[in-house]
Amino acid sequence: MGTDFPMWMEDGVTLQNIVKLSLRGSVMCVKLPPVWQLPFLEVLRLKRMERLKYLCYRYPTDEEYGNQLVVFQKLKLLSLEWMESLENWHEYDTQQVTSVTFPKLDAMEIIDCPKLTQLPNVPILKSLSLTGNKVLLGLVSGISNLSYLYLCANQGSSRRVRTLYYIYKGEREGNTDTKEHILPDHLLSWGSLTKLHLQGFNTPAPENVKSRSGHMMSVQDLVLSSCDCFIQHEGLQSPLWFWKSFGCLQQLEIRYCDSLTVWPEEEFRSLTSLEKLFIVDCKNFTGVPPDRLSARPSTDEGPCNLEYLQINRCPNLVVFPTNFSCLRILVITDSNVLEGLPGGLGCQSTLTTLVILGCPSFSSLPASIRCLSNLKSLELASNNSLTSLPEGMQNLTALKTLHFIECPGITALPEGLQQRLHGLQIFTVEDCPALARRCRRGGDYWEKVKDIPDLRVTSEPHPVWQDAARTIIPKCLNAWQRRASTKALVRDSPSYGGGSNSLAIWRPGVLKTYHESFAGDLELVPCKPEVVRGLRYDSLLLAGHDRIATMMCV
Repeated sequence: MGTDFPMWMEDGVTLQNIVKLSLRGSVMCVKLPPVWQLPFLEVLRLKRMERLKYLCYRYPTDEEYGNQLVVFQKLKLLSLEWMESLENWHEYDTQQVTSVTFPKLDAMEIIDCPKLTQLPNVPILKSLSLTGNKVLLGLVSGISNLSYLYLCANQGSSRRVRTLYYIYKGEREGNTDTKEHILPDHLLSWGSLTKLHLQGFNTPAPENVKSRSGHMMSVQDLVLSSCDCFIQHEGLQSPLWFWKSFGCLQQLEIRYCDSLTVWPEEEFRSLTSLEKLFIVDCKNFTGVPPDRLSARPSTDEGPCNLEYLQINRCPNLVVFPTNFSCLRILVITDSNVLEGLPGGLGCQSTLTTLVILGCPSFSSLPASIRCLSNLKSLELASNNSLTSLPEGMQNLTALKTLHFIECPGITALPEGLQQRLHGLQIFTVEDCPALARRCRRGGDYWEKVKDIPDLRVTSEPHPVWQDAARTIIPKCLNAWQRRASTKALVRDSPSYGGGSNSLAIWRPGVLKTYHESFAGDLELVPCKPEVVRGLRYDSLLLAGHDRIATMMCV
């Protein structure tokens, strides 16, 4: 693709009824067609258009109200990714047009656009994502009606999984702290938020704000990724004003927090509404209560209403609190040093699901597990040091699901657990050779397990090809359907010659003859130049509903 888009995109007719438009990889283009005038456009995605400086250019038909330019009358979602040269929303002189208004915009994401210094006027914006632009981070407090907000202080450190959902990308090393702060004034302006995701904030707030009382927010879902400044560590006092702002919080996720070493008792004390807690990829987290490290006794270790606790990939985890009065689900995965569960686990009478996975040092369950009368599901997987189970498991009267996966040290079941086998709905033994022999026909436990509705017993690990097949086959099917649609479209085209060597190329005139005004989704992806019958062209993919065509780029 050259520096300009083809004329059929500029004529104002071909794209008249377009609803979704995606342009990516057009690195040479310096100017967009007048997409801001499209009357039905609801979704616009621009990615890696490295030379584009403005989103809107001068056109005689642009609507101006005073010094305000109103564009994208129906646009609901705007996504800008990796636009290195984008510096303003419009080409107009700043004295002629002082602001740009997106009247219907509901969601906006700006990912690594370092030269952009202003935000548009977005009167009904509800979801906003900003990454790698410290100027725009400072302007977010001016948008007061948001319900979802994602802020990432470090450029290039996040990866979008899907629209408005991001995960941390790569290791902590190499990322630089932008010296940005989250202050009480920010929280005050975000009073309507229900979900907040902060990433890469490692600098503590200034001293003059640490003693302020936090403003109570309506946030129900909080994600802190690579944010070390909100946790007490190495003499740094925790900013309690921050945590006191989340009395309505129901779900908390802490990721890549290297400063998290002990159970954050002080921080969690004000989270009285917290129901779900995820601690993930915190390499220094041990779970040890703070009272073990000081002479001050601990008064409480966890949120009183917590129902779901999941600790994943924290290799130094050795212990965790067990005095949650409402805990129903406990999931622990990938701890290298965890040897067992706390003895107080039996006090969790509300626990219904217990999962221990990928803990090579895990060697035993506590005897108190027999007190978990409401436990419905128990999964033990990839725990190579686990060799036996405690007695008294006949008291697990609610148990319906039991999984033993890659625990070769388990060779037999205690008598109490054998008494519960007849009541199971799901029983899995995988890659536990000795136990599998007992559970097969002719084995010691066969009569007790043969009537279980969902019984899966194998001495070998789950074949990898089965998981691959589940992923590959649907993709192959989709590719086949796309290929079939392409063949059908070429066969029906006026330029189809019927020969095996003929190749139809949709030209603008053919497109408008075939479909007078294209409606649906349009995605333009520049491909490598090809030579067809001596004609050099760049192919563009036109995907709309159930048809695919190759279009000439002129």
